[in-house]
Amino acid sequence: RTADRGKVSVDKKTLATSSRNVYAAGDIIGSPALASTGKKQAKRAVYAMFSKNMVSDAPKDANSYNPSDIGSIGVWTIPAMGYYGMTKEQAEKEGLNVVEGITPYNKSLRGRVFAPDGLLKLVVDSDEGRIVGVHLIGKEAAELIHYGVALVKGRMTIFDILSTTFTAVTYHELYKYAALDANTKLDFGVEWQEIFNALQVECSIDTDENSLHEKFDFIDEDGSGDLDETKMYALFESIGRPVGKRVISNIMRLSDVDGDGTIDFNDFKTIYYKICGVPPDEQDVSQNLSHASNPSKNSARDTGNGKNVKAGMEPEPVASSASNIKNASIFGAVSANNLNKLYDLVVIGGGAAGVSGAIKAAQMGRRAILIDKPKFREGILPNKLDMFFGGPTGLFSKALRDAARSTNIEAMKAQNMKRDAIWKHITNLVVDHATRNAEGQCRALAHWGVDHLQGSAQLLGEDDE
Repeated sequence: RTADRGKVSVDKKTLATSSRNVYAAGDIIGSPALASTGKKQAKRAVYAMFSKNMVSDAPKDANSYNPSDIGSIGVWTIPAMGYYGMTKEQAEKEGLNVVEGITPYNKSLRGRVFAPDGLLKLVVDSDEGRIVGVHLIGKEAAELIHYGVALVKGRMTIFDILSTTFTAVTYHELYKYAALDANTKLDFGVEWQEIFNALQVECSIDTDENSLHEKFDFIDEDGSGDLDETKMYALFESIGRPVGKRVISNIMRLSDVDGDGTIDFNDFKTIYYKICGVPPDEQDVSQNLSHASNPSKNSARDTGNGKNVKAGMEPEPVASSASNIKNASIFGAVSANNLNKLYDLVVIGGGAAGVSGAIKAAQMGRRAILIDKPKFREGILPNKLDMFFGGPTGLFSKALRDAARSTNIEAMKAQNMKRDAIWKHITNLVVDHATRNAEGQCRALAHWGVDHLQGSAQLLGEDDE
C-alpha cells in the first residue's frame, strides 16, 4: 500500500508494510528521509522481523521510538548548519523559562584564525541552567552538533560545560563561550552554584514565607528591612545553618544591587529557597534576584556470518568468501552455491539504510543478501563497482561541497589552468570521494558475511513463479 507521492505506508513502530514479511525503511517511507534516520529505521525493522520479544531483545534506543525525534540535523551547505533540541520559541510553548547563550565563531582562537564567520547558540532553562537546544551555523557545524546532542540528551547544564576543560585551539571551545554568555543572563549563575553546592542542606525550619519573615525580623532589630553582612551571618546561625564569613561576603557581593552593603527580605528568601532546593512551583517568591541578568551591573563576572550470536550482540568477525575485498576484481559477485541457499533477509536497495539493515541482521545471526541496481552506466568503475553504492541521498552534492572546500580555484587560475581542467580536477575529487565510500561499504558487508549482488530485484506475490 502506498501513501502520498508514491511512498510506502508502514506501521510506525515495526516498519512492516501491508504485505506479509515485507518491511520498508529510509527514503521510500517518506519524511524525514535522512540517512541517519533511515539507518535507525532499518535496524528497528530488523529487530521487528527477527525478535520474538522486540521489547526485551532490542536495545533501549531501538525501543524508544518517537516519530518526531529525527535526531540531530546537519545541513551540508557552505557554511554548514546543525541543530538539535528546541528553539527558544518551542521551549516557551512547552512552558519553560529560557535564555539564550550566543557566541560568534571568532570568540575562539581557532575560529578567529580559520573561520571567523559563524555562530553557536545554546537554549538554556533559566531555572536549572539545563541545555534544551543547540544551534550552529559555521564551519564544521554538522560535526560540532553531536556534542550538543550529548548535552541535551544527557540533561547537562551550562555549569557542566564551564567545569569542562576543552582542548585548546578547537571549535568545541565555542560551547564554553556560549555557556558563559548564558550564565550572565541567569538569576543564579556559576558563582551562585558554588555557593549553593557548599550550602545545600535539608532545611531545619519551615520554608514558608511567614516562618522566614519571623526569623528575618528578629535579626532586623532596627526594622529597616535590610540586612548587612553581620546580620546575615547571624540570620543563618539563627535558622540552624551557620555559614562562613567568606560565603556570606560572596552572597552579599552578588546580591547587593545598589552597592549599599545590604540585601532585603525578598532577596534573602530567594537565596534560601535555592539553598534548600525548594522546587520553583513550591516557592512563594514575590521578587526574584534579577540583577544578575544585566551584565552592566555585574561587569566583573565575566561476523562475519553471525553464528551462535545472541540478539543485539556483535560477534567476532568471521572470514567470508568476499572478505578479501582488496583483491576482488568484481564487487557484488555471489557464487551460484550461495544463491541456491535460502536467505533469512533479502534487502532491496543499497543506500545507507539498506546496508545498515543487512549488517544488523547478520549481527543477529541471520543470513542476508543485499541487492542494489547500479544507478547509471557512467557510475560503474573499472572494477565493476557502482560508485553510488551505500551512499546517502545527495551523495554527490555532499562530495562536491567537500571537493570545493579543498580546492583553491584562484591558485589554479593563477597557474593558467583552463576552466575545463579545473572542473575536471573537481570532478575527479568527487568521484574519488564517492568511490572510497562505496568500497568501504562493501568491506563492511564482507566483514559481517553479508552477500552483495549488483542487479535488479522485484517483489513477487505468493502465486508468482
